[in-house]
Parts: sequence; C-alpha cells; structure tokens
Amino acid sequence: MAWKGPWLLAVAASMAGLWCQPFYSFLDGCGQVRAVAALRLRQAIVGMSLSWIALLLHHGLYSPALVVWVKLQPAFISWPRAAVCWRGC
Repeated sequence: MAWKGPWLLAVAASMAGLWCQPFYSFLDGCGQVRAVAALRLRQAIVGMSLSWIALLLHHGLYSPALVVWVKLQPAFISWPRAAVCWRGC
C-alpha cells in the first residue's frame, strides 16, 4: 500500500523524537534556553519548507513525516561546542 512507507517513517521519527526530548529539556534546565529556542526555530523553518516542497512535488503523504524527521536531525549531529555549554561557560 502507498501509505505504509510514510506512516512507518512518521512513527519511527516520532519514537526517536520522544527519546531525544529529555536532552533538550536538560539543556533548557542548564540555562541554554536561547540555544534550544534557536534550534527549534531552525527545525520549524526547515520542516515547513520540506513539507511544502513535498506537497508541491506530489508526495503529500510524506509531508508530515518530513516535518517530524527534521526535528530529529540535531540529535544525530554533534552540537557545536561554542553554541551549547551546559557547565555555565
């Protein structure tokens, strides 16, 4: 079926995103509110851009999955040391 791929991608990304949430909360608690807010702003902009691109290219079912997947990407990319310093640098 055509809906299974996008659905599985959205479910997998949601599960991984739920796993990453405590790390963002930890950084918020360490005073890195500005860095986390900037990260979430970038995630929203890129996610919505990819969503519109998917809709324009007639991949509508993948649109919600891409938005969720974009929110995952910082978890797999190393944080720049200058941007986030949880020890109060």
